[in-house]
Amino acid sequence: MPIGTPLFDHMIANHYYPNDGLVSHVDLVNRFADGIVVASISGSCIMEFSPSDNANQNHQPKVNQNHHQPAGTIEMFLQQGDLIGLSGEARWDWKHGIPVRLNDQWQGEIYPRTERISVTLRRLLPQTDESF
Repeated sequence: MPIGTPLFDHMIANHYYPNDGLVSHVDLVNRFADGIVVASISGSCIMEFSPSDNANQNHQPKVNQNHHQPAGTIEMFLQQGDLIGLSGEARWDWKHGIPVRLNDQWQGEIYPRTERISVTLRRLLPQTDESF
């Protein structure tokens, strides 16, 4: 990347209410470059990470017997002020999402959801006909 080129040129701010979620996804691979940062400005929630179907074309997620999440899912508790960086395998091969619910349970504690604000920073790829 040339000197003076910004790391990010795309920003989105999201406002979530209790019981809002985020469908599990990989940010658009034809639209955004490697390196995504999510800043949790206010509120808390659990974000789930699970292997993407793109990581292995034969991958068929299995469901854990005792949970309602795909096998291999990793949970991360996000609080006000936390940052997440997605790069490399974490960017391309793992989906991320937020389950719809009113409370999150983390390490034996229950955390009622409140309004949450997050900011996502990304870099747009050069525009091509296939980008859209």
